[in-house]
Amino acid sequence: MQKADYILCDAEMQQRFPVRLNHDPILANSWQGMMIYQGKPWKELQPEEKQAYHQDLAKIWEGLVRQIKEKLDQGKTVALLDSGAPGHFGPAHWLSE
Repeated sequence: MQKADYILCDAEMQQRFPVRLNHDPILANSWQGMMIYQGKPWKELQPEEKQAYHQDLAKIWEGLVRQIKEKLDQGKTVALLDSGAPGHFGPAHWLSE
């Protein structure tokens, strides 16, 4: 994290590491839009809501990937701060692709 120019993380990680994260710009919330859609947990959505959820989530992810690529093209380092092994088990594994 010390070498990162930008950090991807959620609000929980920001609270767990406030001293360190107050100095690095947070590029985005890597969990944005994943668990809650229009005030409902994604598992409780009706079929038509799930379709809209997936479309909106794809737009969020496309925007996040665009932001990451812009920073990488500028020669910046972007780090993902998450718990566990996010590249293997977490919902942010798609970022490595």
